[in-house]
Amino acid sequence: MVKKIVKNLHRFSLLLLPILLTVASCADMQKAKDANTIGNYTVAHKNLTILAEKGFPKAKIMLAKMYLDGIGVPANPTKALHLLKQADAEGQYTGAVLTIGKIYKNGLGVPVDVIIAERYFKRALALGNVKAYIQLGDVEIMMGNFAMAEANYKKGITAGVPKGALKIGEMYRKGLGRPVDNMKALYWFFLARKKGVPNMNVKILNTQKKLDPDDLARALKLSDSFKYDGNIK
Repeated sequence: MVKKIVKNLHRFSLLLLPILLTVASCADMQKAKDANTIGNYTVAHKNLTILAEKGFPKAKIMLAKMYLDGIGVPANPTKALHLLKQADAEGQYTGAVLTIGKIYKNGLGVPVDVIIAERYFKRALALGNVKAYIQLGDVEIMMGNFAMAEANYKKGITAGVPKGALKIGEMYRKGLGRPVDNMKALYWFFLARKKGVPNMNVKILNTQKKLDPDDLARALKLSDSFKYDGNIK
């Protein structure tokens, strides 16, 4: 009887151990997040490193961000990429997939590779990360496919990523795949501001300075009534 009880207790402890370890790890993860929030990066880095070494993907993603941005540690995009790829291999973490694509798009610690970047952005989109529309638009710009770039930016706007409006405005301002048109650039900058893209006022003011008085008057009127319907060229 005693042996049976001991055997059952042992079996129960084996079942309980993973749960206890998970609870403890969640507590350690929260400590790391809290430390990161208040700027105690030494503690955050220490806890995240321990958790990453234990195989926790979310810890690897947070640690990768520290290395990518140089937060509390020397910037090391190569190490960040390694951690992100590990996390990606362990689960469908859309943020990790998107960031890997950005690393290849921007050539952070690796040569710029728009083909690899595009592949990761498409994966992120397939996993439901609509921010990938903007990144795919950027890749198309880099490859000179301006119509495809604008199409992706518009899809981003429709999906709730207003930065697409800023990107289209920049295409008109810079003459990417079209003649320079500051009036149309302003259309999109107004939309970006209306939809909450930060720091648009200076860009709008600088663009307004390039317009003649009549166009500026029309632009100011437009700023009060402009609504994106998906069809503006």
